Amino acid sequence: MVVYINAEGCSNACLHCSVLGHPPYGDFYSRQELLQIAREWGPIWPHYEVTAHSEFPDILSPEIVGESVSPLPTNGFGLAERDDYSELFIRMRDMGITGVSFTLHGLEEDHDRFVSRTGAFQTILKAGHRAAERDFSIHWNIFVDQKNPEDIPQLVEIGKRKFGLKSFWLTSADPIVSPRGFQYEKVRPRLTDARNVLRAIDPSLIAGPLKDQLSEDFTEAGLLKNWGEDPNPKDLRLPWEPESWPPGPTFQNAWIMIDSKRRVFFNPSCGELIQLGVLSDGREELMRKLRSVPAPQHYNITAAQTEDLLPIEDRNNLHGAIGSIRLKAIAFALYGGLQV
Repeated sequence: MVVYINAEGCSNACLHCSVLGHPPYGDFYSRQELLQIAREWGPIWPHYEVTAHSEFPDILSPEIVGESVSPLPTNGFGLAERDDYSELFIRMRDMGITGVSFTLHGLEEDHDRFVSRTGAFQTILKAGHRAAERDFSIHWNIFVDQKNPEDIPQLVEIGKRKFGLKSFWLTSADPIVSPRGFQYEKVRPRLTDARNVLRAIDPSLIAGPLKDQLSEDFTEAGLLKNWGEDPNPKDLRLPWEPESWPPGPTFQNAWIMIDSKRRVFFNPSCGELIQLGVLSDGREELMRKLRSVPAPQHYNITAAQTEDLLPIEDRNNLHGAIGSIRLKAIAFALYGGLQV
C-alpha cells in the first residue's frame, strides 16, 4: 500500500500533477503528527512539495517514509526561498539524499503558465545553483506538450551551460482522472511535436520514454487499433489499480491519500477519489470500508466506447500505452461537458 499525505501543500498547481498538488502551502501536519500516523499506517510520503514544510528535511526521516529517495523530486521552492538552505543541504546529505530532480515545461513563460506560478522557473534555477554548489547531482525532467516544442532545444542548452547536464529525461504526462487531467489532454504532445523536438537535440543527450514513442503505434489512432484487436491487453490497467473489485484482501496495490483536513481517500487510478472516512476512524476501520468499495464509473469502458468519446483531432496525440487512452476516455466520459 502507498500512503500519500498532504503535509505541506505546494507552491505550484501543475497541469500534469498526478496527485493534484496546489496552494496553499505550510505546515498542515507537524513532524510529530507524521510520526504518529506512520506508526499506525506504515511508511507514508508527505505531499505535495516537501521543501515547503518548515521541518524539511526532517519530515523525510526513515521513521516516516521508510527509505530515503534520491534524487529528491522537488520544484525547488524551499531550497530557493529559505535562508537556512546551507543547513538543509547538509541534513539532506546526512539522510542519504545526494541529488535533486526538477520538472520543467518549457522556458520561463511557458513553464510558469503551466505550473500556475510566476517565478517558478527562476525558483528551479536558483535551487539548482544552490544544490550544484554543494555537489548535489541535478536531474531535469522535461515534459513536452503542444505549446513548448520550440522551447526545448533552448532549455537543453541552459541545462548544459548552467549545470553541465549531459542527459535530459523527455516525456509526457500520464492521464489522471480529474478535471485538471482532462485539461492537460488539450496540450498532450502530438507525434509531430515529439519528432520536431527530438530532431532538434543531440540524440546522445536524450533519455526517457519519448524517444521510444516516435511511431504511429503510440498515437491514439494506433493504440485504439491495437485495443480493438485485443479487448484485454496486458497494458490496459495501471499497476496501482486493484486486481479485483471490491479491492482486497492484501491491498498491495492500494493508493491511499490523506488530505490536509484529515480526510482519507482511496485513489483507484481509474476513477475519481473515493472518501473512506477521516483519519480518526483508524486504519482498521478505513480498510474495512475499502473492502466494500465498488468499481468506479466507466471502469469497464471499451475500445469502441473510447473511440466514440475521444476527439478525432486528437488521433495524432502520443500515449505510452493503451491504458493511457483508457484513462483519458474515462475522464472524457466524466468531464466532457466542462468548458476548459
